[in-house]
Amino acid sequence: MKSLSIIFISLILNIVSCNEQVCIVTNSELKKVLEMGNDATELNIQNSNISCLPPEIRKLKNLRLILLKSNQLANLPVEIGQLKKLNWVSLMDNKLKELPSEIGNLTNLEHFDLDMNRLTTLPSEIGKLKKLKYLNLDDNNIQQLPKEIEKIKSLEDLFLLGNRNLDVKDLLVKIRHLPSINKLYLSETNMKILPKEIGSVKAVKMLFLSSNNLKVIPKSIINLKQLKYLNLGNNPELDFNSTFRLLSKLPNLKELYIGDNKLHNLPKNITLLKNVETIYLVNNSISAMEIHTLNKMMPMTHFEFTGGIQR
Repeated sequence: MKSLSIIFISLILNIVSCNEQVCIVTNSELKKVLEMGNDATELNIQNSNISCLPPEIRKLKNLRLILLKSNQLANLPVEIGQLKKLNWVSLMDNKLKELPSEIGNLTNLEHFDLDMNRLTTLPSEIGKLKKLKYLNLDDNNIQQLPKEIEKIKSLEDLFLLGNRNLDVKDLLVKIRHLPSINKLYLSETNMKILPKEIGSVKAVKMLFLSSNNLKVIPKSIINLKQLKYLNLGNNPELDFNSTFRLLSKLPNLKELYIGDNKLHNLPKNITLLKNVETIYLVNNSISAMEIHTLNKMMPMTHFEFTGGIQR
């Protein structure tokens, strides 16, 4: 009898567990899209407290766009991997802690927006997304990305802002050979040291390092010959004297953001930055007289004082 009771209790627990996985669709817009089946090309339901997607989503074979920003999704059904025509997916501001491995089946995906979730990593299958250009992981709990990230040769824009436990060195080693990297966001990642491996990400054109705790920039940054825009805002302990000396060796650097750094004066060697067209000095305390002098010494450079911090 005792063993039968244990079996009975186990069955009840299993039933409860299964019921917890059932997705009951109450949202009228979601119901409407599901009823459309193959005729549906987009699923656009935002700010609607949707907490789950049902397995029936697999019927939406021609879906190309998913916009589910600001809902309550804690997970995705494995059936999402059957929507192979998907090109654009935005799941910003949900409660996702992980993604199913079937996400690797979305081989036509170009834009993947996952910022403001609770992800700590991505499945290794992410490396199968050969057309992915845009990957936004801002404001998650990412610590490391899988090695397979290095297989996404099409990746242009990678956002990791606000991931305060990110292993930046590990990331740079994994993405250093990606040939198409354009924008790399590493702001607000609690960095105290910018790893020398930054110099191996040679394709990057826009680099965001604001709101960290940087004191020096590694010499290897001179390898970023394609770099056009650099954001060093809100790093008040940064040695700008040595930084300007290094940045002067970047032939294509056109914009430099050093706002929000509590600067009262600028190192004299800022004049080395002859090729920089715009230097942003927002929210510093540089005197008008100093700027007047700089304008004479650097007539080809515009000093900008308006606008807030550029993340």
